[in-house]
Amino acid sequence: MYQYLEDNGGGLYLFVVEDGQVLAGIGNLEYAEPGEWWSIREGLETDPMAEIDGWDGHLDDPQDVYDDLKQQPLGYRVVCEDGETYPDDMGAAARRYFVERAPGRPPIHGQPMRLVSLHMTEDQIDWLKGQEDGMSETIRKLVDKAMSDMSE
Repeated sequence: MYQYLEDNGGGLYLFVVEDGQVLAGIGNLEYAEPGEWWSIREGLETDPMAEIDGWDGHLDDPQDVYDDLKQQPLGYRVVCEDGETYPDDMGAAARRYFVERAPGRPPIHGQPMRLVSLHMTEDQIDWLKGQEDGMSETIRKLVDKAMSDMSE
């Protein structure tokens, strides 16, 4: 089993755990490339120990670090366990590591896209939810049309 823990100071750790014992741990993952998860997750699922063997950041005493993090009731959150991510529990470091896609990932709509958020009224949200193409595609089409109209 492997777990990613994020501490309340923005530190991101990966631990390989078997039968309650921590076999290995990596720290400083908050400094990894954005979206690194997407390039290594298959290796972690196949053989976590082999995947992390050549990584930087191995902890000298991973069991001690793991136990310290787990003993602090508000000091950490499990943000991924055996490939299942928990976005609602992620701080900035974990979101950057797990959610943001690395440059060069095959684009969904012909070019790389970024996740954005915006404020809307309930009526606007309800209207978008009712659109056949879905919320995101409808917003993209509206923006594309507005951009096209402005260039005419």
